[in-house]
Amino acid sequence: MASSPPLPAAVLSDMDGLLLDTETVSKRAFDVMTARHGFKDDGHIFMQLIGRNKAAHQAIFAETLPASVNPVSFDDDWKALYLSMLEDSVPVKPGARELLEWLNRNGVPVALVTSSARAKAVMLMQRAGLFDLLDDAVCGDDVSHGKPAPDIYLKAAARLDQPITDCLALEDSANGVRAAHASGARVVQVVDMVPPDENLLALGHEVVGSLAELSRHFGWGFTD
Repeated sequence: MASSPPLPAAVLSDMDGLLLDTETVSKRAFDVMTARHGFKDDGHIFMQLIGRNKAAHQAIFAETLPASVNPVSFDDDWKALYLSMLEDSVPVKPGARELLEWLNRNGVPVALVTSSARAKAVMLMQRAGLFDLLDDAVCGDDVSHGKPAPDIYLKAAARLDQPITDCLALEDSANGVRAAHASGARVVQVVDMVPPDENLLALGHEVVGSLAELSRHFGWGFTD
């Protein structure tokens, strides 16, 4: 009987769209904001934002929003509305808790690697009841260059004292995949809102459609 592949030295996991089902909430808040300002996004602007940090968001807004819209205030108002939508509960991706608990039981350290600012990331993970299952967290305000630069992944591996080439990176977005791939980690993309295009697939990373499929992919058995 074939054995399961060896466990990674550490798992470096994205948050939004990977552990938390929050990208749809973010899009809903974004659509409310564009309507308030009298324009509609066909997805072109929002899809550029996924996996990027606050500075990148504002740079994108400066280039894409109507001239009458202040990119900084739009960004602040969008994020405030988004967080208000998550006050009562934070939706968790199916299999996320099971994945983290399984990794904990099997002695695999887990670092959160998110473009979100630390205060926001900690708050959302705590509300979701997942924060205590992490060994560390590296956030968007912990690095000078956010995704798709590899810095955040390299820092997470260093903080766990593991070689990046022995780590498994879990990402959903194109920018996140590019960051993780550039770092030298093994990368599995768990598709959320946007499937990978041909250019992204050319990187040669692994792609699954859900955390349940990830479980089957590695033979880990943390989901049915």
